[in-house]
This record gives sequence, structure tokens and C-alpha cells, in this order.
Amino acid sequence: MALRCMLGLSLGRRFPLSRAVRLYSSGQSIEVGVREGFPVLSLPLPSRNETCDFVLRPFLQTVAHVTSSIRNEDPGIERVVLYSPDGNRISSSTGVDLLLQSDFHLHVNDLKYHIKIPTDMVSGMLDGEKSLSDVRNVIHKLYTSLNVDRHQLSKERELRGQLEALASELAPLETQRQQLAQRSEREEPMAGKLTIIILEQMLASECKYLRELEQR
Repeated sequence: MALRCMLGLSLGRRFPLSRAVRLYSSGQSIEVGVREGFPVLSLPLPSRNETCDFVLRPFLQTVAHVTSSIRNEDPGIERVVLYSPDGNRISSSTGVDLLLQSDFHLHVNDLKYHIKIPTDMVSGMLDGEKSLSDVRNVIHKLYTSLNVDRHQLSKERELRGQLEALASELAPLETQRQQLAQRSEREEPMAGKLTIIILEQMLASECKYLRELEQR
């Protein structure tokens, strides 16, 4: 979501700051304010001779979004660079949530501004990070749970396939057992009974294995 320049209504008038916006400027120092829960950077535009309010999205934007939006609002701006309090240049990939955790310096062409971050905003950013971390943990747990369910479903299908295969293998043995039982009654009682006993033991062993599979 792009940064917005709050210049008022469609008539192009400068946006009047309400009491809900805590925005204070003093010389080359600018304090970031808050409007409707979002940080607001009020920055003078050198070519247009007016102040533009940039609404920041801490968890969606980076320093690159900030510098690009400032340049887009004033064609006379050629250079926008941010520096940390100790003079190190802030990377364009730095998140706005990290940027707003301490004061920083903003250079627009040859103009230099000291951007002040209110203490309550810093604590709010930390709370926001904690809330975001909690959301991420919940999502991770849900994702893990879904993966476990998928694994269990896959395992269940695999076991069902094994059961069907074993049932197919047992069917001929059962048929053979019944045929031998009928023959033993007519021909050789003792030999037939021994064969039946062996087949029954084989069937019992296979059935036991099937029950073990079902219990997994």
C-alpha cells in the first residue's frame, strides 16, 4: 500500500491538522505524529512551498517506500536519504517499524531534518511487534496441525491399501481351505484334517496381522 500525501479534499487545499494529530515542528526538527492509529510524517516540500503529510504503514512498508513517496510528491526533490543518529545511512530495505523505534535524520536535497519519534510511539511499535509475533505463532501452529492431519490421512490410506491387499491374498487361501475340508470328509480324514489345521493357523496369523494394522 503506497504512502499518501494528505493535502486535504479534492480541491487541493492543504490538509488542516486536527487535535487528534499530535504534530509539532520546530526549525529543522519534525516530530512524527499520529492520525487514526497510524504514524504521520509532516514534511515541507521545497518546490511547492507547502507541507505534505505522509501516512506510514509500519509493518507493510520499508524506507524505500518512504523515500520514493517523498520524491513523487515534489518533482524538485532529487535526493532523499535517511541516516541514523550516529550518522550511518539507513538501508532502503529497513522496515518502517524498525525505523520508527528511534530518532533519525532525513536529508531532502540540501535540507536536513531531525525526525523525532515520541516515546509512546516506540512502545506502541514494540507492542505491535509482539502482537504480530503472536499472530505468526498461531499461524505456525495451524500450519503444523494441518500438516499432521495430512500425514495421518496419508498413513490411513496407506494402511487401508495394505489391508485390501492382504484380504485379496487371504481369499484364495480361504477357498482352498473350504475345498480341502470337503475333500477330507470324502477321502482321507486324517490327512485332510492336518491340512485344514495348517491353513487355519496361516489364516489366524494373517488375521492377527490385520488387527495390528487396524490398531495403528
